[in-house]
Amino acid sequence: MIHPQQIEPEMEGTHTGDYIKLTGTPNISMSINPEVDGGIGTIAMCVNMIPHVINAKPGLKTMLDLPVPRAIMGDMRNYLD
Repeated sequence: MIHPQQIEPEMEGTHTGDYIKLTGTPNISMSINPEVDGGIGTIAMCVNMIPHVINAKPGLKTMLDLPVPRAIMGDMRNYLD
């Protein structure tokens, strides 16, 4: 991952994107431009994980212990046990 604004602050304003290259049959090259802002993505993931954290058994958990993050559409109360 390359984040020029964070590693080289003088490059602030550089147009960046999220790029994925998969080598295989067929080769796939994808880009998301403009990039998804990291702060917004982190906030969205935290909010969408709330029901899974509430439903988790007590104890220290990692992301590997919880369901795969995904968007929750509708009323979050429907996802509570």
